Amino acid sequence: MSKILDLQKRRDSLIQLKDHFGNESIQLENNWNGRNLLLTHLQDYVDRVQKGADRADEASWRFMTFILTGGTLFVAMLGVWTWSKKRDFDKECQKNINDFQNQARKQSEVLQRAEAFSKCIAMHLDGDMFRLRNVCDRAQEKYRKALELLKQLLKEGEINDQYIHEQTIILNKLGDISMGYGLFKEASGYYQRSREAAQALVCKDSNNVEWQRDLILAYRKIGDVAFQQGIFGEAEGWYKESISTLHSLMEGRKNNTQLQHDLSTALRCLGDVKIKQGLLENAMEQYQEADKIVENLSSNPYKHIKHRRDKLLTLKGISVILKTQGKLEEAVKYGNMSMRIAEQLLGEDSENTERRVDLGEILFLMGKIHELQGNIKNSVTFYNKYKEIVGRLVTIDGYNVKWTQELNEANTCLGDVLSIQGNLQEAEVLYQKSLEDRRELVTRDGSNAGWKRDLTVSLDRMGDLRMSQGKEGEAEELYREGLGIMRELVTRDGSNAGWKRDLTVSLDRMGDLRLSEGRKAEAEEYFRESLCIMRELVERDGSNAGWKKDLIISLQRMANLRMLQGQEEEAEKLYKEARDIRHELE
Repeated sequence: MSKILDLQKRRDSLIQLKDHFGNESIQLENNWNGRNLLLTHLQDYVDRVQKGADRADEASWRFMTFILTGGTLFVAMLGVWTWSKKRDFDKECQKNINDFQNQARKQSEVLQRAEAFSKCIAMHLDGDMFRLRNVCDRAQEKYRKALELLKQLLKEGEINDQYIHEQTIILNKLGDISMGYGLFKEASGYYQRSREAAQALVCKDSNNVEWQRDLILAYRKIGDVAFQQGIFGEAEGWYKESISTLHSLMEGRKNNTQLQHDLSTALRCLGDVKIKQGLLENAMEQYQEADKIVENLSSNPYKHIKHRRDKLLTLKGISVILKTQGKLEEAVKYGNMSMRIAEQLLGEDSENTERRVDLGEILFLMGKIHELQGNIKNSVTFYNKYKEIVGRLVTIDGYNVKWTQELNEANTCLGDVLSIQGNLQEAEVLYQKSLEDRRELVTRDGSNAGWKRDLTVSLDRMGDLRMSQGKEGEAEELYREGLGIMRELVTRDGSNAGWKRDLTVSLDRMGDLRLSEGRKAEAEEYFRESLCIMRELVERDGSNAGWKKDLIISLQRMANLRMLQGQEEEAEKLYKEARDIRHELE
């Protein structure tokens, strides 16, 4: 009987314990099956007790004893373990939430940058459209906005190579517009920034051909700024840097037509510098090498428009060199070949500004060659056609200073041939217009050497006209102003042969004026300085027929002066030297 009562008590205690574990007050995670396992064991033991099981069932009994003696501790430990697991779970959940939020934020930033870059591209394309329509002020506005967006992206986001590459392209286009406006300092700033950006990309990956080409283009454009300003030594350095980089890049890429095109362009640019420096044989070497590249680009160099334009530019450059060497018949031959290609290309796209400019420059060259040959009628025809083209360009975009300069050059050349024909009244109108426009350009940017040199030409032309009109006082004022400008330019860059030659022209004019006034001593000073410079130039490049002719004139001037001074023996030496040079030219 006591055994039954004992079992009854055990059963009641176990039932209470089972109910306690099953109570919701014990907060265990739903995915943890420990509670269910425990309840299963308790239920099993309760069933055994109810069926009269005794201590012989050791496994059940030990489990029951453990529960009865350590149940409270077990429950406490179970609660601690459960809280710990819940805390870890909460931390993991929070970490996942934070990670998700960070990823979402990053994705949002990526989308925002992508949207900003898309706006930048749209602005860039808008700028291109305005530029094609020659609305350069609007194009400049769009490019600047695109550049500002890129600047913000590079400032706020991670460094993106695509952003930097886009930056170099836009900077170059802004530089080109500034060049058109004659803002050479501003243009140089844009090109230098483009060079720095391209250099940063090349440092990251020197095998990236596109990035290397960006850097090469920047070199050439910086050289173009120096060339337009008449700083030929500096221009030469940048062009040589471009050529050197191209040669390195072309190793293993000999068949890359784009790189070959770039090389031919850089060689032509260097050839133009050599022409300005009076190194005509060296210039011819550069142009002939460029011509070989153009010929090799295709079995038919006239097939591709870009190659056809390369061909006409190469032919034009060779014609310029031949003209300067005094080989006028050959110069006409190459000029005509170049002109035919230019006319064909313009006929295929009559609204293309670049092709119109190409034809205009060749027409001007042909006018100059015919003028030197004495074919004044043909010369006037070419100059008038050239003026018509440039005048139309100025009408399209009056902001473009280069075209204004070209129009002034056309007026000056037409004035020259009209003066030769004795039509001084019409020549004066053209000279005066050119002089006024060039004064305005120099006022706008007094640091521009090219504009200053052009102003000197106009001052000399107007001075010559005043001399022919018997207005010596006005002529002297004009000559003296021009002489001052040329001295300043030669002081700035003594290696510029073109400026030195121009200085001799101003010196000779002042000498002639002083001689006409009977002031022989002063005239001698001017003539001696001019003769010294011309000897130096001819010694530098004996192939320059133009310089040799100028030297002959300087020798004759000094010889005439010596005769007037009664120094006949000295005069005869000078006359003989002039005759020998003339025989060489024949």
